[in-house]
Amino acid sequence: MDLVSPLREAKGVMKNSTKRSEYIGTFIKASGAARTMRFTTAAANLGKRGLITVWDVESRGLRKFNLNTLMGRIVAAA
Repeated sequence: MDLVSPLREAKGVMKNSTKRSEYIGTFIKASGAARTMRFTTAAANLGKRGLITVWDVESRGLRKFNLNTLMGRIVAAA
């Protein structure tokens, strides 16, 4: 039985997303600290609630973005 790691699975989801755009948003992390992130994700993910998997453009890796603790608005990056 081949077990797929969550990271490999998330990478597959990001590759299979049809249309990704770049955004900038700030949220409160579980530690209570504010985090501003420049990321790409499918536009459909922004309509969800909770944690979404995004590609952090600056750190060049998959991260979780908490939509439940969003501060302000998510804006399209120029």
